[in-house]
Amino acid sequence: MKYFSKTLVLFTALALALILPPSGIAQPTPVTIGLLQNDPGTFDGYVLLAPAVYPTAYLINTEGQIVHLWENLVVPRHSTYLREDGLLLRATIGGLEFGMNGGGAGGRIQLLEWDGTVVWDYLHADTLFR
Repeated sequence: MKYFSKTLVLFTALALALILPPSGIAQPTPVTIGLLQNDPGTFDGYVLLAPAVYPTAYLINTEGQIVHLWENLVVPRHSTYLREDGLLLRATIGGLEFGMNGGGAGGRIQLLEWDGTVVWDYLHADTLFR
């Protein structure tokens, strides 16, 4: 039994030595922001990025550069589109004045101009629904 116990400890120590990096040696930091890959066959166009928990929408090119951004005080929901006429169509949280927030909150659709001005705002929420 002692032999088995010593073997198990030795095997565990060896496994940890192979898995864990040696202390004192600097490990490369993984890249987590910016352009990570740009293949030669990538479609030449733009990407509209509108994070669901952040009130700014970004238009970026294939080089990862911000071409334009729309800032607003209201966070969007999971639908944001850039129309051919340059207007940004987005679903947002509506009904905050009625105390509706959290999971599933929505109820407002907006059109924003290139400069961020809201040119159309439709609220479809009240005290009974959102």
